[in-house]
Amino acid sequence: MTRFLKTSAMIMAAACMAVVVNADDISIKVDGMTCAGCEGKVNKVLKKVDGVTEAKASSDDGAVSVSFDATKTSYDKLIAAINTTKFKAVGQELKLDVTGMTCAGCEGKVKKALANVDGVTVGKVCHKSKCTEVVFDGSDEQKEKIIAAIKGAGFTAK
Repeated sequence: MTRFLKTSAMIMAAACMAVVVNADDISIKVDGMTCAGCEGKVNKVLKKVDGVTEAKASSDDGAVSVSFDATKTSYDKLIAAINTTKFKAVGQELKLDVTGMTCAGCEGKVKKALANVDGVTVGKVCHKSKCTEVVFDGSDEQKEKIIAAIKGAGFTAK
């Protein structure tokens, strides 16, 4: 029941909350999925990983949402499992609230700052929703570099 309440609270949270609300729920970008059959293959391989409680792949989004027990498995094991299929895990998606952006010029500053962080692919930066989306290697160190780059551009990210 606690897991259900935690998941429900996350779903009801603002659309631009960080994807990693806790260490057990992540979204991974996956290249090559084109249909429900592809989604099924990714879901099946992930559900075989010890500690995975749920996997929901979406070919439309090109990503899979995974809930797992971090004491039983790791991000690296999830990536390895996906990569045993014909699909390729390209990194973890991260959505951050960015405060201080007021115009397209601000968006440009954030995009430029993020482009200078090695290993980060900028998906979207929007001053209207005050949100940015990136794909990165999933490490805490890399996440901190992303947040620091946004701060260095004069904005706050969380």
